[in-house]
Amino acid sequence: MRPRSALVALAGGSLAILLAAAPALAALDTVSAYAFGESVDVTTLALVEITSGPLPEAGPIASSGGTDSGSLASVCVPIATCSVLSTSLLEVHANGTTGVGGSVSSTASVTNATALDNLLDANPGVIASQCAVDSNGATSGSTTLTTVSLNGVLLASNPGPNTSLVLLDANNVAAGHVILNEQIYDSGTNTLTVNAIHIKLDVANGSLGTGDIIISHVECDSSPAGPAPVIPESPLAILLPLTALAVVGGTLVLTLRRRAAVVGR
Repeated sequence: MRPRSALVALAGGSLAILLAAAPALAALDTVSAYAFGESVDVTTLALVEITSGPLPEAGPIASSGGTDSGSLASVCVPIATCSVLSTSLLEVHANGTTGVGGSVSSTASVTNATALDNLLDANPGVIASQCAVDSNGATSGSTTLTTVSLNGVLLASNPGPNTSLVLLDANNVAAGHVILNEQIYDSGTNTLTVNAIHIKLDVANGSLGTGDIIISHVECDSSPAGPAPVIPESPLAILLPLTALAVVGGTLVLTLRRRAAVVGR
C-alpha cells in the first residue's frame, strides 16, 4: 500500500472508532407538564366542607409537547372570611418539547398568601415551586419561599425536600403538620411532583378540622426516563431558639420562644 493510501485508511479507521464511541444524542419521546396555584379541601370541626381549586391551572400539555399558562388575581377561601386561604396573584406555567434536546418545565408562584388565620403567613411574600426534566429524562425540583413564616417562625428560603414541621393552633396545640418542598417521584411514569407547601390537618380531633391545603403545585414527566432523583423521605428541620424539641414519627415537634428565627438553613 502506498504511504498516502495508508494514511487515508488510517484516518478513515480513526473516524469510525470515534463515531462508534460517541454517545447517542438523547431524545424525549413523550412529555407532560402541569401546574396549579392552590387547592383546598378542608372539613371543619362543625363538619362544614370548604373547597377551592385547583386554581389557576396550566396543562397538562399534549404528550407531543406544548406550552400553557394561567393566572388569577387573588383567592379568598371561604369567600365570607378568607380565613382558610387568602392570596394575591397566582401564576402557573407548563412547557415541554420532544425529540433530541427535548425538555420539560413547570412553575407555580403564589404571592401574599396567608392560611388558617395567619398561622402560615407570607404577606408580603412569595411561595414558588418548579420542576424540570432534561434531555436525558432526569427530573429535578425545588421550592423557594420568600418571607414565609409558620407559627411566627421565619422559614428558610430553600427548604430541603420533604421538610416536615408540626402545625400548632392558636393555643399552641398540634393541629396537623406542614410539608415544605414536598417531592413525590413515580418511577413507573418518571413523574416528579413538587408542592411548595402542603398543609395536612390530620390530627385526630384537631381544632382546625381535617383536610389539605396545597400552595404552588407542579408536575413534570417524560419518556424515556432518566436516572431517578434521590429524595429524602422526611429530613428534620432545625428551628432555633427552642425551649423544647422532640421527634415524633419523623416530624419535628417544638415549642418556640418569642423571638423568631430561620428554619432549615
